[in-house]
Amino acid sequence: MVRICACIILLNCLVMAQTADEDDNESARSGSEAVMEYIDLVASDNYESAIQYWTEESRHRSSRFGIEYTDIPFKIDCTSPIVRNPGAELTFGLTSVTNMTELASEDYLRYTHEVTINGEEMKYYYYTQVLGGYHWLIFPQDYHARDWAARQTKYFNIRYPAERGKYLNQIVLDEADNFIERTARAIGLSVDDLRLLEKEKIEYIYCDSDYTVRDIIDHMVMGTYDLASDDIISAFFPHYHELTHFLVNFKLRRLDMYTLPVFREGLAVFYGGRWGKTPTAMLTLGGYLHRGQVVLLDSIMTLTDFDANAGSDLAYPLAALLVGYLIEKSDRDSFLELYRQMSGGFDKVYGMAAGDIESVIASRVGVDSWSKLKKEFDDFVNRWVEQKAGVFPGSIDGGEVILESRNLVVSRAGDWVGVTASFPNGQVPNGNLLFGHVSEGELQASTLFDEQYQHQLEFENYRFGIRFDQFEVGLYDYATNEILAKYIWGMAPSESYYDKDQNRITFKFKSDISRGTLPSPQDYLILEK
Repeated sequence: MVRICACIILLNCLVMAQTADEDDNESARSGSEAVMEYIDLVASDNYESAIQYWTEESRHRSSRFGIEYTDIPFKIDCTSPIVRNPGAELTFGLTSVTNMTELASEDYLRYTHEVTINGEEMKYYYYTQVLGGYHWLIFPQDYHARDWAARQTKYFNIRYPAERGKYLNQIVLDEADNFIERTARAIGLSVDDLRLLEKEKIEYIYCDSDYTVRDIIDHMVMGTYDLASDDIISAFFPHYHELTHFLVNFKLRRLDMYTLPVFREGLAVFYGGRWGKTPTAMLTLGGYLHRGQVVLLDSIMTLTDFDANAGSDLAYPLAALLVGYLIEKSDRDSFLELYRQMSGGFDKVYGMAAGDIESVIASRVGVDSWSKLKKEFDDFVNRWVEQKAGVFPGSIDGGEVILESRNLVVSRAGDWVGVTASFPNGQVPNGNLLFGHVSEGELQASTLFDEQYQHQLEFENYRFGIRFDQFEVGLYDYATNEILAKYIWGMAPSESYYDKDQNRITFKFKSDISRGTLPSPQDYLILEK
């Protein structure tokens, strides 16, 4: 069905066969004509012809993992307004392709497409590359990363500006591959699925800043999972949150394009954390927020309510706790069925009412009512914070001293590690302890270290760090640039953390938080702020 209100003259709709050695350039059409022809074909639902306007490499990348969207018929361009709004009233004319911009050379051009959808004016950018005398559509990242370096791992093809290469240490590359295998097991991907990932590779566009991400996707975020190409585009590596979005879509294969955000984002945080914070750190934060009633479960259930809390990051950790509770209450496969049930076209997801959502969830996990579910959820949150928070106030029982230096004592008892830091009266209590030294060949730079110390201290190849003061303590991995765990006194006050009279800080954590690596007399460094 043709979905166009304005009168549009359909230009020549020849199907082009991509040929690198094409020498008949006299028949080459201008880029604007090619883009307009393509848009006309898409608007006319002639996807079979429209897809031929993309490069062969783009077509392969879009389809290589077999992911399809039930409500979006044309995946390769599924983020454009004319594709992601099926059934909408489209209005555009012959001059709707405007502002041709020559990019690095005349071989790369960008066009602005102006369209009105259901009365709302929108703009979208299309990129073309000249090959064999013809203008072919490409993904924006393929222009921006055209001259970048590349490095492969078992599951990734990483493209990055040369200056970013120093952050791609072997530890973080191995951890990224390990995350793929660990999360694959958790969500039920098969051995064949992993083989396909290994063969095709996840394309990772590792940008030098959020501004480069913005240049590619046209809005400012640290990173995103591009639904059209299945690429990860991010100024952070490894961006486990966005990778989880991809892996879930890869697991489901055929799914609706929109999912209720409390499920979509909650699942990504539960397995992948968010913005350099591990799941442990994020879920602990969610527990603090929930127990302090800073954000309530009822306030994040609908799409609009979630978005209202998302700007301040309040919604994400609590959503992850809800996902954790639901998976524990039923099982992974049942949760994924619920995930599908809470998906659909945008209008369906936007129109889901809180009461209906809550009723479906409670029924799905076999709980009599939403109020009873919330009571069980409260118990789940309390157990999480008390058992899995990662770092806790107070001392360990007994144990042997494994490091004593200046005013700092580190002890170990079984799986527990205890830290006590005493300071003279009047001195501001704070400390910075590094440990887990590795060779420069394995680790030479850290974006997290640079951020914390503002390039004022030299990075000396210690993988792990503990930073503490009277208000909070954090454990960090400088190889993967992650916050591993954090205790915040203001959210969970405890007299056993900071003794004001003694001017002493005491806390403990499980050794697995730092992957079994602990400070020792031969492996530590105390930094002065």
